[in-house]
Amino acid sequence: MRKCIYILVAAVCAVALSGCSKTQPEDVPADEPIVADGDNTLVPIELTTKGKGFVANGNTFAYKLLQKVEEQEAGSFTLSPLSLNLAFGLLIEAAEEGDVLDEVCEVLGFKDGGREEIRQYCTTMLSRLPEMDKLSKVLMSNLVITNSRFGKTNPAFEKAAVDFYGALVRNMSFRPKQEVVRFVNDWAYEHTEKMIREVLGEDDFQDATTAVLANALYFNGNWTSRFKKEDTSKEIFKPESGKSKKVEMMKQKEQFSIGETEKATVLRLPYGNKAYAMNVFLPKGGSTVREVIDELAKGTHKIVAELGDVDVWLPKFSNRRRIELETILRGMGMNGAFDAGWLKPFDNPALSQVDKVFQVTSIDVSESGTEAAAVTVITGKLTSVSPESFVFHADHPFLYTITEASTGAILFAGVYRGE
Repeated sequence: MRKCIYILVAAVCAVALSGCSKTQPEDVPADEPIVADGDNTLVPIELTTKGKGFVANGNTFAYKLLQKVEEQEAGSFTLSPLSLNLAFGLLIEAAEEGDVLDEVCEVLGFKDGGREEIRQYCTTMLSRLPEMDKLSKVLMSNLVITNSRFGKTNPAFEKAAVDFYGALVRNMSFRPKQEVVRFVNDWAYEHTEKMIREVLGEDDFQDATTAVLANALYFNGNWTSRFKKEDTSKEIFKPESGKSKKVEMMKQKEQFSIGETEKATVLRLPYGNKAYAMNVFLPKGGSTVREVIDELAKGTHKIVAELGDVDVWLPKFSNRRRIELETILRGMGMNGAFDAGWLKPFDNPALSQVDKVFQVTSIDVSESGTEAAAVTVITGKLTSVSPESFVFHADHPFLYTITEASTGAILFAGVYRGE
C-alpha cells in the first residue's frame, strides 16, 4: 500500500498563555469571505543571522527526518520537526557543555550557535508565531517533570524552562507510575484542544527514569480559499502499489502558487492571511514519494513557482500516529545523547542521558481548513542507577526468630525491648 506522508511545513507554535484564537466559525458558508477581528496584516518575523541559519539548517533536518521515518514507517503519518526542535531546545537548558551537546546541536541544525543563540531563537519563535495570523489558532506548551526520588529540580534549569519556554515544571514521585502517566496525558489532552488523549503509558517508564519533557503543539487554520462541501465527491486514488480505491476528494478552482522540482509538482495552499500554508509535493513523471523526499533531503532542490489558476483536488483525510524516534536520531548521528551522561536535571551531581524520544500526532484536513496537534516527549534516565536502599533502623522493641531454612521450622523466637 502506498506510503502517504503529511508534514505541516508551516506548522507553528505559541506559548499557551497567548491570546491567539480562531475567529471564523466552521459553519460559515465556504463562499463567504473570511473575516478577522481588527487588523490582520502579515508582519514578518525578524531573526538574527544565527536565527536564519537555524531555520535553514532546521528545514534540512526536517527533510532528512522525513527520509528516515519514511524508511521505518508503513502507511500515512505526520511529523512536527519544529516541535521536536523546540523540545530539544528546552532539553539543552539542562545540558552539560561538551562533545555530546555539540553532537546534538549538529544533528538538529543548531551547530552554528551556542546556548544563548539557541535560547534567543526559540524565545523569538515562541513570542512571535502566535501573532502571525488572527485566523489561525496556534498553541504550544512545554512541560518538565523531574523524579523526586533523585532529588529536586536543578534551579537554573527550572528558571530557564519557565522564563524562556513558558514551561510548567513539577518535581513529583514516579511511584506509582499511574499517577505521572495520568498527569502527562491529562496535560496533553488539555493543551492539544482534546485532539490527543493518550501520550504515555506505564511501559514508557523504568526505575532509572529521571525526567519527562513534553512539548504540545496545536494548529487550527482556515484555508484562505476554502473548499465547498458540495464539491467534495468520491474519486479514484491510486496507491504506488496495490489496488486503486475511492476517497473523499475536495475540489476547487482558484489562483494558487504552483511550481516544480525535478521530481514533484508543488502546490501552496495558504491559511488565513497567508502567514501559514500547506505545501503539497505531488510526485510527477513516475517518481515515488521516497524519491521526492530524497530530493528534498539533499537540500539542492529549487522551486520555481508562479501564481496561476489551478484546478485542485485534495483528499479529505485524518491520521493519528505515534512515531518512535530514538533509532532514527541515532541513525542521523545523535548517539552520545542516548549513551552518555550529559544532562543535569537535578540539584545534585547526578547526570542523565536521553532514554526515549517520540511524537504522538493527529491531523484532520477538511473543506474549512486543517486542525493538527503533536506532542513530543523526551524522557531521561540515570547514566547508572544503584538499587534503591530501604531504611531499617531497629531503634525500638522488636520480635525475632531463628529458623531452619529448608523447612521453615522456628528454633528460637523472642522479643527484644532494649534492656
